[in-house]
Amino acid sequence: MSVKQCSVIIIGLILLNISTVVYFLYAPAPKSDSNETVASVGNAEIKKAELIKELDSLYGRDMLKGMIDNEVIRQLASKNDLSVTEEELEMEWRLRQLDYGYGGDVERDDEKVMEQLKLSILFEKMLTKDVKVSEEEVAVYLEENEHLHQTPDLYRVYHIAVGKREEAERVIKDLTGGADFLSLAMEYSPTDYEEYDLGLISLETDTVPGSYITSLKDLKEGQWSNPIEIDNGYAVLYVEKFIEGKAYTNQELDSYVKRRIGMEQLDTIASVNLFWDEAGVQWVYEQ
Repeated sequence: MSVKQCSVIIIGLILLNISTVVYFLYAPAPKSDSNETVASVGNAEIKKAELIKELDSLYGRDMLKGMIDNEVIRQLASKNDLSVTEEELEMEWRLRQLDYGYGGDVERDDEKVMEQLKLSILFEKMLTKDVKVSEEEVAVYLEENEHLHQTPDLYRVYHIAVGKREEAERVIKDLTGGADFLSLAMEYSPTDYEEYDLGLISLETDTVPGSYITSLKDLKEGQWSNPIEIDNGYAVLYVEKFIEGKAYTNQELDSYVKRRIGMEQLDTIASVNLFWDEAGVQWVYEQ
């Protein structure tokens, strides 16, 4: 992956992280008073205005920049007749999972995630709209990246790891009796979500025990495994979601590949700031 591609991904992640806390700082609360007490310690009170001021000093600049960047992308994409179809968005999600790895919380049905991904595509289209890519370059790229033609089946997986087989069998008995898997998982790993959330996994994933992959082959969405022997005991897997893999033709991959090649040919680090003047941006913070 090139430095420029990394820059775009990092920018997208920053904007996404910023957007998740924008609400707490700027969303209007109904009939809320800035003098409202949001916490108290003994006789000392912390006012909402103090909280907002502190949040603004810590995150305000970055939050506002993220909001501006998103709006700049939307406006200039519209001005240049650039758009993203649902098919493009779906393919981008699958191919980015394929290229950059699984296991994270990059959920396809998360509207905020998919909106940020859409903005990332639009931004790349803005950057590469004048870049010329030959069909020969596309053919070479596809030959070197044959894996793009087929995205694998994906499993959203959770697991419960225990020390003894009897404990794993008790987990399965509880599940059979109607217990919720995640509730049981929290009982066994109450303080660490990552201990039982494995994220998205394909059958080619090499970051989990091979016995997990073997069991996954026989599981469907909503099913759990029999006890699986692991290094330190036993485990039970649960497939919350199954996403069937998809094949793509050269024609379907054409625009994606041209954009990837175009991004690699850029002679500048990708930043939305490059378009602020064109969009007529003004803000309260100094550049």
